[in-house]
Amino acid sequence: MILTANDISKKYSRKSKTANFFYAVENACIEIEEGKITEIVGRSGSGKTTFVSMLAGLLRPSSGTVTFAGKNIYELDDKELSILRNENFGVVPQGQTAIDSLTVLENVKLPYALYKKDDEADAYAKELLDKVGISELEDVYPNELSGGEIKRLAIARALINRPKILFADEPTADLDDENTESVLKLFKELAEEGMAVVMITHEIGARAYADCIYRMSSGKLSIESK
Repeated sequence: MILTANDISKKYSRKSKTANFFYAVENACIEIEEGKITEIVGRSGSGKTTFVSMLAGLLRPSSGTVTFAGKNIYELDDKELSILRNENFGVVPQGQTAIDSLTVLENVKLPYALYKKDDEADAYAKELLDKVGISELEDVYPNELSGGEIKRLAIARALINRPKILFADEPTADLDDENTESVLKLFKELAEEGMAVVMITHEIGARAYADCIYRMSSGKLSIESK
């Protein structure tokens, strides 16, 4: 297993008639394998994004451990964790996180440029833009893009450092049927090449590509099928 989460929870303060807190995620466990697509399904608000954010090193759990390549990632200091994420994790977020002052190509190369000084990412960035079907837009700025184009930019950007794990939160949102199929096939190719893919999705057709499926319900995770 390349990444393991043991009993991770995220607790928030909230005063109600019965308690002063609530769990967005409670005692969740998962094992992520290289070369596999792990799909996480569930209703909106069930805790899926919170859970994956903890797996990806973006949100510290209230309790429990997340172990990557033998390291408890939340025992690292902020700089060490940032470098680990940059080198090993690719993240496709739900919202629009492109930088408006950078072109599409510059946005894709940004994670590479954060810790590296050379420009070896240029050719690979263009290759990724071609794979997601927006190569002709490399010199365009984000405010000129459609929602679907923004999503494909985010996918290319998440892959620029050739991550060991790709975390994708609703990666086919805003995409038409043709581009949805193209993205799912790309994820399958990446998994076949050895990458671990963790995908939150409501896309029914994604089930055909998944190696295992987990369901999140009211903050509790259970395995649905393998």
